[in-house]
Amino acid sequence: MPIMKTFKKRFTLFAALLVFWFALTGTYSLRQLISGVLAAGFTIVLYEWLLRHARIKPMKPMPKVRWLKLFKIMIVSILKSAWHHIFRIISGDEEIIFIQVALETDHPYANLLIANVITLTPGAVSVEVDKELLKILCYAPKTTEEHQEIYQLLEDLQSVFREDLV
Repeated sequence: MPIMKTFKKRFTLFAALLVFWFALTGTYSLRQLISGVLAAGFTIVLYEWLLRHARIKPMKPMPKVRWLKLFKIMIVSILKSAWHHIFRIISGDEEIIFIQVALETDHPYANLLIANVITLTPGAVSVEVDKELLKILCYAPKTTEEHQEIYQLLEDLQSVFREDLV
């Protein structure tokens, strides 16, 4: 990869991490700038070291259309889950179960991203990702519709990556 292209990618990642650092800390000072620069630099070095030593090939960048599809799926699933979770809290019915789902891909980045989206939904936490098996700790679905929504979410999430990774 040409040096300028590599530098541009690293700088873009560095800038995004630094912006995230300021958003995360909520303060803007010289101390936060220095610690943010160090944290972003450390993250990039660690990321590249892990890629080299784990021998994991990065995913090809997804087109913006698929990122938009992923964000749409995330927002809709979070809202649906929150709606169900509100009634679960009000009723006091909080049975917790484990669900195991076989994913279509064993690509670690795709499966990690799917697990993270699941974790963002209220009432569910991804506990373990083992190659193509995802274990989810969640509140027990109370209706058939709610049960189907869990599997539909997983299907929708996997459809975002299906073109590149299957």
